[in-house]
Amino acid sequence: MFKIRVDSRTAAELRNAADAIDNQMAGLLQEIGQSVLSNSRLDFEAKSQGKTGAGGITWAPLEPSTERQKARRGRKPGRTKRGKTRKRDRVTGAKVGKSQIGVNTGLLRNSSKPGYTGPDGRGGNILDVNEHQVTVGYGRSYAEYFDADRPLLPAEVPPEWQDDIDAIVNQWADNIFGKVN
Repeated sequence: MFKIRVDSRTAAELRNAADAIDNQMAGLLQEIGQSVLSNSRLDFEAKSQGKTGAGGITWAPLEPSTERQKARRGRKPGRTKRGKTRKRDRVTGAKVGKSQIGVNTGLLRNSSKPGYTGPDGRGGNILDVNEHQVTVGYGRSYAEYFDADRPLLPAEVPPEWQDDIDAIVNQWADNIFGKVN
Protein backbone atom coordinates (compact mmCIF):
# COMPACT_ATOMS: atom_id res chain seq x y z
CA MET A 1 0.00 0.00 0.00
CA PHE A 2 1.18 3.50 -0.87
CA LYS A 3 0.31 6.80 0.72
CA ILE A 4 0.87 9.83 -1.42
CA ARG A 5 0.73 13.32 -0.01
CA VAL A 6 0.42 16.60 -1.80
CA ASP A 7 2.61 19.23 -0.20
CA SER A 8 0.92 22.31 1.28
CA ARG A 9 2.12 24.59 -1.55
CA THR A 10 0.57 22.36 -4.25
CA ALA A 11 -2.64 22.04 -2.24
CA ALA A 12 -2.85 25.84 -1.92
CA GLU A 13 -2.29 26.26 -5.68
CA LEU A 14 -5.07 23.77 -6.40
CA ARG A 15 -7.43 25.61 -4.04
CA ASN A 16 -6.53 28.94 -5.72
CA ALA A 17 -7.18 27.44 -9.16
CA ALA A 18 -10.56 26.11 -8.03
CA ASP A 19 -11.46 29.55 -6.62
CA ALA A 20 -10.38 31.23 -9.88
CA ILE A 21 -12.58 28.85 -11.88
CA ASP A 22 -15.60 29.55 -9.67
CA ASN A 23 -15.03 33.32 -9.74
CA GLN A 24 -14.71 33.48 -13.53
CA MET A 25 -17.31 30.87 -14.54
CA ALA A 26 -20.12 33.43 -14.99
CA GLY A 27 -17.96 35.47 -17.37
CA LEU A 28 -17.14 32.37 -19.40
CA LEU A 29 -20.79 31.35 -19.65
CA GLN A 30 -21.80 34.90 -20.60
CA GLU A 31 -19.26 34.90 -23.43
CA ILE A 32 -20.41 31.46 -24.63
CA GLY A 33 -24.03 32.64 -24.59
CA GLN A 34 -23.19 35.74 -26.62
CA SER A 35 -21.33 33.58 -29.14
CA VAL A 36 -24.34 31.26 -29.51
CA LEU A 37 -26.69 34.25 -29.92
CA SER A 38 -24.42 35.73 -32.60
CA ASN A 39 -24.29 32.42 -34.44
CA SER A 40 -28.06 32.03 -34.15
CA ARG A 41 -28.53 35.47 -35.72
CA LEU A 42 -26.38 34.51 -38.71
CA ASP A 43 -28.26 31.22 -38.86
CA PHE A 44 -31.62 33.04 -38.82
CA GLU A 45 -30.50 35.19 -41.76
CA ALA A 46 -29.48 32.15 -43.82
CA LYS A 47 -32.71 30.26 -43.11
CA SER A 48 -34.90 33.35 -43.69
CA GLN A 49 -33.43 33.61 -47.19
CA GLY A 50 -34.29 29.98 -47.95
CA LYS A 51 -30.77 28.66 -47.38
CA THR A 52 -29.76 25.77 -45.15
CA GLY A 53 -28.73 26.82 -41.67
CA ALA A 54 -26.60 25.20 -39.00
CA GLY A 55 -27.57 21.66 -38.15
CA GLY A 56 -28.95 21.17 -41.67
CA ILE A 57 -32.16 23.08 -40.93
CA THR A 58 -34.01 24.65 -43.86
CA TRP A 59 -37.26 26.51 -43.28
CA ALA A 60 -40.31 25.79 -45.38
CA PRO A 61 -40.88 28.54 -47.95
CA LEU A 62 -43.69 31.02 -47.51
CA GLU A 63 -47.05 30.27 -49.05
CA PRO A 64 -47.74 32.30 -52.23
CA SER A 65 -50.63 34.04 -50.46
CA THR A 66 -48.25 35.13 -47.68
CA GLU A 67 -45.75 36.39 -50.26
CA ARG A 68 -48.49 38.47 -51.93
CA GLN A 69 -49.70 39.82 -48.58
CA LYS A 70 -46.18 40.85 -47.57
CA ALA A 71 -45.57 42.40 -50.98
CA ARG A 72 -48.64 44.64 -50.65
CA ARG A 73 -47.51 46.05 -47.31
CA GLY A 74 -46.08 49.54 -47.63
CA ARG A 75 -45.50 49.33 -51.38
CA LYS A 76 -46.44 52.09 -53.75
CA PRO A 77 -47.53 51.10 -57.23
CA GLY A 78 -45.60 52.31 -60.22
CA ARG A 79 -41.89 52.50 -60.71
CA THR A 80 -38.74 51.79 -58.70
CA LYS A 81 -36.21 54.51 -57.83
CA ARG A 82 -34.38 53.67 -61.04
CA GLY A 83 -37.50 54.17 -63.12
CA LYS A 84 -38.22 50.51 -63.79
CA THR A 85 -41.76 49.20 -63.64
CA ARG A 86 -42.39 46.96 -60.67
CA LYS A 87 -43.55 43.43 -61.48
CA ARG A 88 -47.08 42.80 -60.28
CA ASP A 89 -49.15 39.75 -59.48
CA ARG A 90 -51.84 39.47 -62.15
CA VAL A 91 -54.57 38.62 -59.66
CA THR A 92 -53.90 40.96 -56.74
CA GLY A 93 -51.73 43.59 -58.36
CA ALA A 94 -49.19 43.17 -55.54
CA LYS A 95 -45.47 43.33 -56.26
CA VAL A 96 -44.03 39.88 -56.92
CA GLY A 97 -40.86 39.03 -55.08
CA LYS A 98 -39.19 36.94 -52.47
CA SER A 99 -39.57 38.13 -48.91
CA GLN A 100 -37.67 36.85 -45.94
CA ILE A 101 -39.19 33.97 -44.03
CA GLY A 102 -39.91 34.90 -40.43
CA VAL A 103 -39.45 38.63 -40.93
CA ASN A 104 -42.47 40.89 -40.67
CA THR A 105 -41.40 43.63 -38.29
CA GLY A 106 -37.86 42.36 -37.70
CA LEU A 107 -38.37 41.97 -33.94
CA LEU A 108 -37.99 38.18 -33.94
CA ARG A 109 -34.82 38.30 -36.04
CA ASN A 110 -33.35 41.12 -33.98
CA SER A 111 -34.13 39.35 -30.72
CA SER A 112 -31.20 37.02 -31.37
CA LYS A 113 -28.80 39.96 -31.13
CA PRO A 114 -26.90 39.96 -27.80
CA GLY A 115 -28.37 42.60 -25.50
CA TYR A 116 -31.39 43.32 -27.70
CA THR A 117 -34.68 44.51 -26.24
CA GLY A 118 -37.63 45.37 -28.49
CA PRO A 119 -38.85 48.96 -28.84
CA ASP A 120 -41.80 47.90 -26.71
CA GLY A 121 -39.32 47.09 -23.91
CA ARG A 122 -40.25 43.40 -24.02
CA GLY A 123 -39.10 40.17 -25.54
CA GLY A 124 -35.47 40.62 -26.30
CA ASN A 125 -33.24 37.62 -26.37
CA ILE A 126 -32.91 35.06 -23.63
CA LEU A 127 -29.41 34.95 -22.16
CA ASP A 128 -29.65 33.53 -18.68
CA VAL A 129 -26.46 32.60 -16.82
CA ASN A 130 -26.82 30.36 -13.77
CA GLU A 131 -24.13 28.84 -11.60
CA HIS A 132 -22.84 26.32 -14.16
CA GLN A 133 -25.04 26.74 -17.24
CA VAL A 134 -26.20 29.29 -19.77
CA THR A 135 -29.62 29.33 -21.44
CA VAL A 136 -29.99 31.02 -24.83
CA GLY A 137 -33.11 31.61 -26.91
CA TYR A 138 -35.62 33.94 -28.52
CA GLY A 139 -37.74 35.99 -26.15
CA ARG A 140 -40.55 37.34 -28.32
CA SER A 141 -43.93 35.99 -27.21
CA TYR A 142 -44.65 34.46 -30.62
CA ALA A 143 -41.23 32.78 -30.98
CA GLU A 144 -42.53 29.49 -29.59
CA TYR A 145 -45.27 29.36 -32.23
CA PHE A 146 -42.85 30.16 -35.04
CA ASP A 147 -40.37 27.62 -33.64
CA ALA A 148 -43.02 24.87 -33.77
CA ASP A 149 -43.11 25.12 -37.60
CA ARG A 150 -39.64 26.43 -38.33
CA PRO A 151 -36.96 25.62 -35.71
CA LEU A 152 -35.18 28.76 -34.56
CA LEU A 153 -32.29 26.84 -32.97
CA PRO A 154 -30.87 23.43 -33.84
CA ALA A 155 -31.65 20.54 -31.45
CA GLU A 156 -27.92 20.06 -30.81
CA VAL A 157 -25.01 22.49 -30.95
CA PRO A 158 -23.72 22.44 -34.57
CA PRO A 159 -20.01 21.62 -35.03
CA GLU A 160 -19.17 25.13 -36.29
CA TRP A 161 -20.77 26.68 -33.19
CA GLN A 162 -18.97 24.13 -31.00
CA ASP A 163 -15.65 25.20 -32.54
CA ASP A 164 -16.35 28.79 -31.45
CA ILE A 165 -17.30 27.61 -27.95
CA ASP A 166 -14.15 25.47 -27.70
CA ALA A 167 -11.99 28.44 -28.68
CA ILE A 168 -13.63 30.58 -25.97
CA VAL A 169 -13.16 27.87 -23.32
CA ASN A 170 -9.54 27.26 -24.35
CA GLN A 171 -8.74 30.98 -24.16
CA TRP A 172 -10.43 31.17 -20.75
CA ALA A 173 -8.48 28.14 -19.47
CA ASP A 174 -5.21 29.59 -20.79
CA ASN A 175 -5.94 32.81 -18.90
CA ILE A 176 -6.57 30.94 -15.64
CA PHE A 177 -3.87 28.28 -15.78
CA GLY A 178 -1.37 29.94 -18.05
CA LYS A 179 -0.49 28.58 -21.45
CA VAL A 180 1.33 25.24 -21.27
CA ASN A 181 4.07 24.86 -23.87
